[in-house]
Parts: sequence; C-alpha cells; structure tokens
Amino acid sequence: KEAFEANPRATWWFGIDGLPYQSHLYRKNQDGEKLFEIMLEAKKYLWRPPIWQYIVFKYNENEVEEAKQIAKDNGLRFSLVVSSRWNSNDDPLIPTKEEYRMTKK
Repeated sequence: KEAFEANPRATWWFGIDGLPYQSHLYRKNQDGEKLFEIMLEAKKYLWRPPIWQYIVFKYNENEVEEAKQIAKDNGLRFSLVVSSRWNSNDDPLIPTKEEYRMTKK
C-alpha cells in the first residue's frame, strides 16, 4: 500500500507466467495467487490499472485466453510476451503453437 500511495502515477507490472494458482509450479518461490491479489489491491491506489505480464511458454500456452479474460474481468491490463530467447527449436520450454513462437533462423 505504501509503495502504491507513494507514486500513484507509476505503472506497475506484475510477471505471472500462467494462471495465478499454477504459477508456483514453474516459478520457484512465486505465489501467483498472492501477486494477483496485490494487483487487485493496487488498483485502489493507482491512476492506471496494473499490468499483468504473461510470458508464453509451453507449459502455459493453453491458458492464454483464460488469463486474458481474467484480466479483463478484473479491470487489469494484460501484456502477452512472445519470447525469442530459446536455446533452439527443440528447447523444452518453447511453445508448440506457432502464434506463440519466435524462433531464431
């Protein structure tokens, strides 16, 4: 609360890669549900809604549309990040859906 009140004009980004209740499965020490609740709390103090940054990986590519809807339903901005930082086209984290793949030539 103190941080949000200190600069309500700031734009806050929260990186939750996947649905909040699943993010701990892939991000060590991340409590996605707690972060999501903090995003909702932040809306009370900020001039602009916080942004949910969602990087697409193989493990969360099937939940993108659900996450977008959750963000919309809760008045959050949603930023989908399609990465090109893969070791190779065989990287186990690279999404399988073409629209979420940026591969190196």
